[in-house]
Amino acid sequence: MGSVIFHAAIALTSGNPVLSFVAICFSAIGFKAASSLFWPIPQGYLDARVAAGVIALINSVGNLGGFFAPAAFGYLQQHTGSISGGLYGLAVASLIAAAAGFFTRNRRASPQGWSQPAQRKAH
Repeated sequence: MGSVIFHAAIALTSGNPVLSFVAICFSAIGFKAASSLFWPIPQGYLDARVAAGVIALINSVGNLGGFFAPAAFGYLQQHTGSISGGLYGLAVASLIAAAAGFFTRNRRASPQGWSQPAQRKAH
């Protein structure tokens, strides 16, 4: 949702800096709200023995994003001649991340430590 608002902020408010700022603030709310939904995923799908290592790996890759996102933004800004190119690049990266999260497999860790398919309830 945050990515959609971010993309709308670019398309609809590019001429007005105040509206652009307000739209980007609302998109930040969406990005931050998604993090509370993201962090329980490794703990629910992995054995407790490996969950800590996977969470550390996720955090390390996220910290690399703190370097590469501004560098990619600057690269796209220089090659397109406006900041819209960088904002579109960040919006596309957000949509790719959302799609990757959506298409993860539905398997949960069992108490014995083996991964089993999650049981679905009949309606």
